[in-house]
Amino acid sequence: MYTDLYLRQHSHTPKILILVAVTIMAAAGFFFIASKDSTPTRASKSELLEHQVANVSPTQVGVFWEVDTKDTGWIVYGKTPNSLKNIARDERDIQQDTSKRRYHFALMRNLDPNTTYYYRIVSDSALISAPDGEAFEASTLKDSNSSSTLSPIYGMAIETNGQPAQDVFAMLIVNNAYPIITLTTHTGEWLIPLQYVVQETTLNAISLNDQSIISIQLFNDAKTSMVRTTVDRSRPLPEAIQIGNNYSFIDDQSVLAAHDKVESSSQTSREVSIRYPLPNAVIPGTAPLIKGYGIPKAEVLVSINTGRPFLKRVVVSEDGKWSITTDGSIAPGRYTLTAITIDTNNKPITLTRNFTIIKSGEQVLGDSTEATPSGTLTPTISVTVNPTIITFTPSPIPTSANALTPTLTPAPPVSGVNMLPFITAGLGLAVFAVGTLLLL
Repeated sequence: MYTDLYLRQHSHTPKILILVAVTIMAAAGFFFIASKDSTPTRASKSELLEHQVANVSPTQVGVFWEVDTKDTGWIVYGKTPNSLKNIARDERDIQQDTSKRRYHFALMRNLDPNTTYYYRIVSDSALISAPDGEAFEASTLKDSNSSSTLSPIYGMAIETNGQPAQDVFAMLIVNNAYPIITLTTHTGEWLIPLQYVVQETTLNAISLNDQSIISIQLFNDAKTSMVRTTVDRSRPLPEAIQIGNNYSFIDDQSVLAAHDKVESSSQTSREVSIRYPLPNAVIPGTAPLIKGYGIPKAEVLVSINTGRPFLKRVVVSEDGKWSITTDGSIAPGRYTLTAITIDTNNKPITLTRNFTIIKSGEQVLGDSTEATPSGTLTPTISVTVNPTIITFTPSPIPTSANALTPTLTPAPPVSGVNMLPFITAGLGLAVFAVGTLLLL
């Protein structure tokens, strides 16, 4: 009897030790998990060199920024400055692994019209806030804020070796307007829609027409190009843009002019050639622009292999230029333009140029492996904006996925001190103490 009681009392010791060990392990586990989930507020050491709201529409807002040193960056945003639960990653990080960059561009998608949103920029998991320490803010447009029915502008960017320039920013700049930004595709092509060109201060629509002068900046972390042109000469731009050079396509200025100097009108500076359409151009509508250079006062016989005979004769002007107009009834299809004239040696020369006519609203640009400077972008960019802006998604950019959820990216920083680990540890210790007392 006493022996059994003695043995039962001493058999409690292993149970107590096991309970103590389990309690300590549980408390430690809870403490570790709670600590892992918390991220203390930390200000970024990166300096914000440039910050710009862009691609504003009723359902999305873009944010472009530049930092002094390359980093991984994204934004956190929401409808109130103290509840930034949504994440928008850099557009290039959506399609590929996260990379460190100087320039970043993120899109807040699926927003409510006529609504103010707040956001903070995250640099290497640290916050970049406004100078006053508060969150940045931007507003979406009203549903009725569409400013233009003009068709998109587009073009191509190339490297110095002639290869397509991928992931290059193309930014439309119009005075007093929010910029519209897209990225070039792997073929170097880009497309910018003109549906929402609005004033920065009032969000009122800015009226554009085909003769409006615009600027297009193309750039990456290493090089920048500035293009001055008009809307009608940007569908596509007359020349592929070599990153690092500046261009002007206004008043027949030089196609490639690093210092924007006007090209000499002397014929000796030009070859006999077809200027428009560009090689393998894709042209919306039924009346392609046909221009070229030739010997002054020489005749040029131009033909197009349409269903019905198309044949026109023109005399080259004194400044060495020629052009013809069509009757506006060329049906959609692929054609070859032939121009017969004489060269600088007074010998006959035949020039040819292939181009394609498409219906208005039909696919203009695309993401094709057989892309040409003006023939393979699609109006459903990336690029990039939402399906109405980058319809930037241009865009010339493949349509990007919606902003990813926090589970796919590092959790955004939180403000204040997280008390959860301390509360959890205290509860664990309390459980341990109570359990020990009950078993003694």
